[in-house]
Amino acid sequence: MSTSIWRVACTGLAGIGVPVAAWAIALGWPADNPLGFMLAPATLAVMALAGMLVLVLAGRLDTPGWPVRAAMLTLGLTTLGYPCLLAMSAAGRGGPAVRFGAEIGHWAPLTMVNLLPILAVSAVTGRSRRGWVAILLLLAGVAVLVPALGEGSLALVASISWLGGFLIPILATWPLVRGTGAEIRRRAVVCGLASVVPVVIIGFCTMLGAAEEALGLDDLAITALMLGFSACTAATAGLARAAVQAGATWLLGRTALMASLAGILAIATLIVATGAGLGVLGAAGPPAALLAGVLTTAALGLASVLLHRLAARWIDLRAELEAARAERAARAERLRLSRDLHDGVQAHLLGIALNLQLSGQLMAGPQAQELIEETVMALRGVVQEVRALGEGRTPAVLVDDGLTAALTRLVGPLDGVSQIRLPQHRLPAEVEETAYFVACEAIANAVKHARAEHIRIVVQDAEDLLTVMVSDDGVGGADLRQGAGLRGITERVAASGGLLTVREGSPRGTVVEASLPCG
Repeated sequence: MSTSIWRVACTGLAGIGVPVAAWAIALGWPADNPLGFMLAPATLAVMALAGMLVLVLAGRLDTPGWPVRAAMLTLGLTTLGYPCLLAMSAAGRGGPAVRFGAEIGHWAPLTMVNLLPILAVSAVTGRSRRGWVAILLLLAGVAVLVPALGEGSLALVASISWLGGFLIPILATWPLVRGTGAEIRRRAVVCGLASVVPVVIIGFCTMLGAAEEALGLDDLAITALMLGFSACTAATAGLARAAVQAGATWLLGRTALMASLAGILAIATLIVATGAGLGVLGAAGPPAALLAGVLTTAALGLASVLLHRLAARWIDLRAELEAARAERAARAERLRLSRDLHDGVQAHLLGIALNLQLSGQLMAGPQAQELIEETVMALRGVVQEVRALGEGRTPAVLVDDGLTAALTRLVGPLDGVSQIRLPQHRLPAEVEETAYFVACEAIANAVKHARAEHIRIVVQDAEDLLTVMVSDDGVGGADLRQGAGLRGITERVAASGGLLTVREGSPRGTVVEASLPCG
């Protein structure tokens, strides 16, 4: 089904719901109705409007995945149909079938609000959650079928299944947040927020039950319950749509995500604390109820703060931004280096190789010719490595033999270089690569700019931290704020969680030191 046809269909269903809901509400709600409670026309209208809103949101989905569309369409239709069934049953219309529909009319929309976050996070991350979907549907089926069979002895099983169904979306969505990055992580977090909304509503229902028993609220509690149900369906649909939409929305921003999570946690804390106070009120009186509310607020408030901080670390995208900035800097540096190498070092090396090859033809001795051929082959190998560096590829010797072999080969042709305590064991590939390029940049600066006569290299591994230090006796004056090479290396080290420092040597020269986590 094309997007335009889908949008017209969903909007049309929402439009049809307007006269249907108006007709059902106009039937009136007698005080002696068979449902045993009263709902005002305004409450029924809000419930119907929530269903229409969900249908409109469903029509505005541009995701190609049919599971999310089907779940949101079902949520909209059942949310819209629930107040109509209630109104018809209260007015005595439709017989036992409508009465049964009114009694279980909450089951389908509440099942959909649990199912929708799971389907959304699966669409966002590309990871199937079919097992969680099957468990959720099984629990929902047990919760609705056991009471329908009239098995009072299994009422506890039905209650556990019903409440357990509200925990499944949380277990299915939040673990995927840690396995994602950048925008996908933000979308997964929105799915996680959608999974929490129904749990908040369950706490709201529990609080209303305690309030009704302690304060005798009766119809006021039912009205608040229905309004909470409407808010739950609309909020879940809105969050799910924001998560799966192709374009970015304001809700995917860090500030909006953190504010939404803080609001949900605050509401949940308030609901549970109020319910705890009301539950104690009837048994122990106001002082004990107040104490229970305060203690519950303190405990849940602390847990909420800790959860909010944990989520902040998950949602904080500074690491991704730093990595992206480092990658952009590395690309720019590779382009600059590639041009420099092509115009300078590479041409120079090829010229030397050609001269040696021509000189070898003038020598009669076979040993001299063999030596020259070996030198030419070595120079051509150096040219290949220079090209690899210019293109950003890791040298083969570093991949095959490790950091020590690569650094030894790097400084072999240079005079005045001392190597001290190079590691004799392999390290993680990304650590070796970063350390190698730090040493390359520092040595290149010492030879090219500092006019150093002696270069000292120290690489040591201690307590899950690799330290690379390159010092020289050159003219000094190196500055991280100057020069694209040092800036690019600084960002590369920072992206790996390390720190690069540049300081003046003693009595002169420059010291470049990088600390890289390698545990």
